[in-house]
Amino acid sequence: MALGATRSPKLTAEVARATGAELSAIGINWNMGPLLDVLDDSNSQMIGTRAFGDEPGDVGRFGVSFMEGMRAAGVGSFAKYFPGIQTSEKAQDGISLSSDRARDELESTDMVPFRRALSAGLDGIVLNPALWNGRGNASTQSSHVIHHVIRRQLGYDGLLICDCASIPTPLETSSAVRVPLDAAAIGCDMLFLRYDPDVQIQCIEAIYDAIYMGKLPTSTVYQSFQRVDHIKNVRLSWSVALDSPKPQDSLSGLISRHESISRHAYEEMVTVVRDEGSLIPIYKKLNSNDPILLLTPVVQPIHPPPNGPNSAMDPFEHFGRALAARHPKVRHAPYTPAGIQETHTALIASSSFIILVTSNARNSERDEQAKFAREVLRLSGKKPLLAIAASDPYDLLLDRSCML
Repeated sequence: MALGATRSPKLTAEVARATGAELSAIGINWNMGPLLDVLDDSNSQMIGTRAFGDEPGDVGRFGVSFMEGMRAAGVGSFAKYFPGIQTSEKAQDGISLSSDRARDELESTDMVPFRRALSAGLDGIVLNPALWNGRGNASTQSSHVIHHVIRRQLGYDGLLICDCASIPTPLETSSAVRVPLDAAAIGCDMLFLRYDPDVQIQCIEAIYDAIYMGKLPTSTVYQSFQRVDHIKNVRLSWSVALDSPKPQDSLSGLISRHESISRHAYEEMVTVVRDEGSLIPIYKKLNSNDPILLLTPVVQPIHPPPNGPNSAMDPFEHFGRALAARHPKVRHAPYTPAGIQETHTALIASSSFIILVTSNARNSERDEQAKFAREVLRLSGKKPLLAIAASDPYDLLLDRSCML
């Protein structure tokens, strides 16, 4: 989503190429991405920030840029998930994906980004694991998606992968074996198995038994082998895989070289979601003597600095300093799950403009941030109040009780 927010397919390709180079430096040559799901209100909770956007054409455009960047770094790309979450949930509920309505939705949404990716030379497709978790007709639905939609409508004859490691609900061992076996029989070429070694062994033995009993035709196995072998020949190289990396191509060297790309990408990701009060840029609303209050949550940094005098530094301290460098009266006050304190109340009362920062406020463990935002909104009265979602862009987005 952050890459989509840059509105720059070129920058997306640069980030993907840098990411691919770092993956390659530690021996990874296949990347199970990008995600080509199209975001909407019904699937936002599950997709989160993984999708490029909510418009099928944009998702396809940025997905292709991401693939091209990975390919330039020598890393294969496998798009996921097909069909999208909303369509797969309908299959789970027993709604036939061969119905006219389901076909129209597939054609206008799910298939749009995948068609674009296929035209750009997609290495493989990861099927949505929810297809195998339906009510009674999972095999029928999965077979329809593979043979009618992907093979016939999309015209794709490449590698198909079943993510058996991500079946949505807990499964008994017998089901964990049945799903990979069904997927292989229906036409999946590669299987992701659950991390449990005992389950993996049982899955492999079940497939051997199915071949021996004639339930899994050898022709199906050979066809899958040819698809896997083709991708290996196109995307992989033993000379590259076994070659010792040059010092400048080590992971630490690459991270250092990619710092400018990372910084530029983060700058371009900043997005104005809503500005109905025309508060931005805020300097137009302020005089030099008007005090600004910056309220930020107390959170642990994702990448804490090494132990030392600054190891406990507030992650938002740099932001406070940046504001203070641009305005003479900035007051920075952190807040905790304890909520509004007397200090906050006094600072709100004496401020002319309030900036409230949240970080993953949707997390159930951090619902206190949303409560804090509602209280700040109440205390601020008609003072201009600007909310910044520092991590999860959904923070406060749909909460009508604290619409800022």
